[in-house]
Amino acid sequence: MKPTPRKKEWEKKYRAQEAYLEEIKNNKASLRFGKNYIKNSEISGQIFCERQVELKYILGEVETEQLIVGGESHEEVAKDSEKISPREGWEKIFTSPYFWVLESLFFANYKDVHFAFKPDRVLFEKGVPKLLIEFKFSKYYNREPFRSQEVQLLSEGLFLNELGFNTDSLLYAVIIAPLKIEKNIRLLTEIPGYVYKKIKNYKRGFPTSFNDIEGTNVSAYVYQFELDITKKNVDWALQYWKEEREAELTKNINKCRSCNYISSCERKKIISIQS
Repeated sequence: MKPTPRKKEWEKKYRAQEAYLEEIKNNKASLRFGKNYIKNSEISGQIFCERQVELKYILGEVETEQLIVGGESHEEVAKDSEKISPREGWEKIFTSPYFWVLESLFFANYKDVHFAFKPDRVLFEKGVPKLLIEFKFSKYYNREPFRSQEVQLLSEGLFLNELGFNTDSLLYAVIIAPLKIEKNIRLLTEIPGYVYKKIKNYKRGFPTSFNDIEGTNVSAYVYQFELDITKKNVDWALQYWKEEREAELTKNINKCRSCNYISSCERKKIISIQS
């Protein structure tokens, strides 16, 4: 009798993704708002203002110019990428010396809770994630990233770690571009590769930044992934979804002045008095 051949590493990871998806479909809702999984973007939203995340669920999402234009710009950046099946993608992750994954959905389990995350870009070298990328299109492009934007990438790194990837050498980069940048700008699709070439043998340590790249007002901010800090952020976020505490309001009241949900928030009176 022939021995059963061992599955390759990429096959194990691919099957695990299928299993997580089935679990999400079949799991009983055990989280706040009847959810049975958490989107990674919700964690970064909680860091920005947890009460705002809650009001989005209660009242529905308000479409803003930044949300619409930012979504269109993300689509533009990814539109020329080659589309392959998830199975083929997982094989390439482990067999290619250099492989970018764009806008692909991943599932992970952390502390018995399922998470879904979709990195803008993640570079793998023979099965090792090297660089996570997040594009941000904003009116406030001439500044360093907000903490919430960093947390989005940090939690993606944590979930890759939970999937069994080695994240010891993982870096992450927030690329900030003007909200109304030319949609067909060639440079946007090339910046991830540009950044990686710059940092591959970088000796000065991190964080670092590359500002106003080729005079386009586009900047890239690069950081070293830190697992312990990330776990604290996600653990804090989980307390809310497990209904162990109520939503916390942002400590930065300036965020409230431009919040689309302020009319339904307990901060409404404070903002009215100050204005």
